[in-house]
Amino acid sequence: MRLHVLQQPFNRDESSYGCNKSAEQYHGPILIPQFTVTPRTGNFFDAGDVYLVRVGEPLGAIYGYQVTGLWQRGDTGAACYLTVKTACTPGEYKVADLNGDGKITAADRTVLGNSQPKFYGGLSNTVTYGRFSLDALLNFVYGNKVINAGNAYGCLDIMQANERTCVLDHWDSTHTNTMVPRPNRNRARSLYSTFVEDGSYLRLQTLTLGYDLPAGLLFRGAAAARVYVTGQNLFTLTGYSGFDPDVNSQGGDPRYGLIDIGAYPRSRVWNFGVRATF
Repeated sequence: MRLHVLQQPFNRDESSYGCNKSAEQYHGPILIPQFTVTPRTGNFFDAGDVYLVRVGEPLGAIYGYQVTGLWQRGDTGAACYLTVKTACTPGEYKVADLNGDGKITAADRTVLGNSQPKFYGGLSNTVTYGRFSLDALLNFVYGNKVINAGNAYGCLDIMQANERTCVLDHWDSTHTNTMVPRPNRNRARSLYSTFVEDGSYLRLQTLTLGYDLPAGLLFRGAAAARVYVTGQNLFTLTGYSGFDPDVNSQGGDPRYGLIDIGAYPRSRVWNFGVRATF
């Protein structure tokens, strides 16, 4: 579904304001048999995890293990729903046993979200006052999920390579109110729900301030001249913990959706210019 609205609320004397809005809603279920796909993530995740292609699901369905918390001391008896009680080790991920067989296996994986947004669109505005003009372009994405794959190395606390400061918040007997598990180099690097984040954002993509100069002020014989300054990617409002929620380290393959493997964020750019008409 696509919505496009063009408005010019007022235009009087030397002032005007215009607004151009567009939004789209995504619907894209697939009609082919189920299979899993693993993008080119090196050894970030175990084989077979990450994405699911299944009838009724849009492409980009994120497939992994649902974490409901961390096991705590005292989680024994009925509190430990796993058959092997040592699997309820305090400080380890408490993974949902979705099929109820008392074990955490590949059969317990589930869809953790989708990389396709529910809505996306943009809003452009133009305001003029005398010789000044201000143009702004904002775009937004809402309702999609991003795999922050960098956290599989940086925040899983498997004591490999350079980990991030998030591991300083790891579980121990005196610090239990956390979602960062205890140090464990043998922990499986599977796709846990803790790596799946909301990718919604609102970005000020372009902002241009311009001024129309009197004819002939800068250039002899010029009928008109204009000076302007343009900023790109000035700010992004998002809850995503990575550098940029608008990321896809796998390129344009629609099966893989949005995955962030340390992708470089969009640069903030300033342009200054003069435009003349002769």
